Amino acid sequence: MKPSPSIRWALLGISYCLMLVPNQLNGQSQLTQDLQQRLIARKKGAKPTASTSTAKPLVPAALKSNSSQPVGEKSTSGQSGGSPDPRSTGIGPSNSPQAFSEALAVAVASNSLTAFNDLISWKTILQRSTRSLSGKWVNEFKGEFQKQLNDKLSLGAQIISSVQAGGSYDFLRLKKTQDTVVAVFRMILPGGRGVNYHEYALAKTSEGKVLASDIYIFLAGERLSDSIRRNLILSIDEKEKSTIRLPTPDQLLLNSVDTIKKLTESLSKNDAENARRWIMELPEAVRSDKAIQSLTLRTYSNSTSFPQVSDRIRRSNPEDVFMDMLAIDILASQKKYDDAMNAIDRISRRVGGDPHLDILKGRMHLRKGEKQIARKIISDAIMLDDGLLSGYWNLISFSLQDKNHKETLRLLKLIDRKFKIKFRDLREIPSYASFINTPEFKDWDRQQKTGQTTSGEKAPTSQPKVDVKSSPKTTSGKRTALRGKQISNLKRSRN
Repeated sequence: MKPSPSIRWALLGISYCLMLVPNQLNGQSQLTQDLQQRLIARKKGAKPTASTSTAKPLVPAALKSNSSQPVGEKSTSGQSGGSPDPRSTGIGPSNSPQAFSEALAVAVASNSLTAFNDLISWKTILQRSTRSLSGKWVNEFKGEFQKQLNDKLSLGAQIISSVQAGGSYDFLRLKKTQDTVVAVFRMILPGGRGVNYHEYALAKTSEGKVLASDIYIFLAGERLSDSIRRNLILSIDEKEKSTIRLPTPDQLLLNSVDTIKKLTESLSKNDAENARRWIMELPEAVRSDKAIQSLTLRTYSNSTSFPQVSDRIRRSNPEDVFMDMLAIDILASQKKYDDAMNAIDRISRRVGGDPHLDILKGRMHLRKGEKQIARKIISDAIMLDDGLLSGYWNLISFSLQDKNHKETLRLLKLIDRKFKIKFRDLREIPSYASFINTPEFKDWDRQQKTGQTTSGEKAPTSQPKVDVKSSPKTTSGKRTALRGKQISNLKRSRN
């Protein structure tokens, strides 16, 4: 029998698609599902569609000594490196790590899938994914993958779509690694449903253009090329198995398909105990696969043993933080707030610092009842990155609890000026009950009825969220203005 798409998703989805859907472990990306179905349903005698050409050699990129952003340092603009340099006269080819980072941010902000794909060396990624593999089935896989790059379900298209729906994709910083320079980007899903980080490993072509030669996905704990390889191995059907020689780790994974199917079926039924039994049936090498380790963590999500299991997996992957990223919500739900904050700290060190993580840590202090500490941490985070809308909602929740109506009004007007959101009538929101009968509310209500903000813009009209959970993050006016110039430059450079 052929491995079903659901089995392959059990592995691939946890790795490849988690870069897009951090908190939806059971949801398969449409791109992956479509690609797998095409591979399974391929017709007999179909000719391979992949190009036989190989990727041009790439060499690690290097930072210029006069780079505008020191490696490992936050942007000096007051934000966490998320905004392209407004002084740039045009994007054009990315001939430096900084230019690459700005170009990628602009490609996403301007909805340009072509510009996004032009910055990634997909041939290099596929070359890494298929190392030591050959044959018709490999060429078919490459062909299907290449055809999907410009589809609405591709990686770049899904990132762009997420931003358009109210999420964000921000450049944080450049970092030196042992091998090259990486550009770190933060992805926040619409509605604040999750956060992920991508590290683009940068390399130069022979023409001097800087491209991403691979992408390390924090929630997966591995490179994109590794995730793609897993998908390729698990697309091998029974007939092909007998004619293909695979390296031992790949062969063990392929031989474990039936057990993995039983594991995922148990998880879908919330049968954690049985799922753990199937995990122990897997070879040790397969249990060490990052996707299987993520599934293992899921089986302990309602267990008091979760911290110990997470620690054990961390010891086997000392450079990764995927287990910490999966652990934050689980530990918080178990009221292990100190453990959750330790996980946030480890992620922050790995990323190089991020105000969004500071806000998450502030919320843990709030859940512990440490309101003043939480307020200071969140306020400081907003000072570092004034585009984090979720932090403003937390500050409003503080002012509402304190019945500081002047501060509530100030924050509402500030949000109205900075973010493209809609406000619902505050009289319909219970948490604003004490604010409704105040002169400050009358000021706010009058402003909304006239349709004018203090900046003279049209006022939105839907509900803000004021609880401690994340609210939808949109682009601040400051970032919009900066990116607007870069988008115009990008369009001019392509004409």
